[in-house]
Amino acid sequence: TSSAIGTGTLTLDGGTLQAGGSYVLANDITLGANSGTIDANSHAIELSGDITGSTGITFADSGSTQSSAVLLSGNNTYSGMTTISSGLIVARSGTALSANSDYVVNGAGYPGNPGYLDLSGYSQTIRSPAGDANGLVANTGGNGNTVATLTTTPASGYGDSVLGAQI
Repeated sequence: TSSAIGTGTLTLDGGTLQAGGSYVLANDITLGANSGTIDANSHAIELSGDITGSTGITFADSGSTQSSAVLLSGNNTYSGMTTISSGLIVARSGTALSANSDYVVNGAGYPGNPGYLDLSGYSQTIRSPAGDANGLVANTGGNGNTVATLTTTPASGYGDSVLGAQI
């Protein structure tokens, strides 16, 4: 657990929270007017607090290892765009992915480290998926469930096809 951040709500307003090690961040996160970025930076970071707000969030991994991940286990309800530009994002609860958000999963990350969204055995509802041909949405069945459902409710401007799906 990261004690350096404290126990209050963390506001991301145009900044980047870059992991300096592998840890669990239990703080709730509010997304300010300018959105924010979570960068795994070659580490595993679990966000167990709730992510809220009316803007979006970008998940990235500026590191060069494939063993890093951002694990989401809170009740996330923010309504802006979710962009997974590189690295692995893992759902750790049935409410890990905000049902109010459109998702873009891109493969433009470091070579061998494209954007990758793992349902990990948890069924999710999102508004609409999009991304390039190298982004990946999959279900590894990490919680013991080999079947997970990804339900989409298309929003204007985005398609409702799941790219590279291995669900």
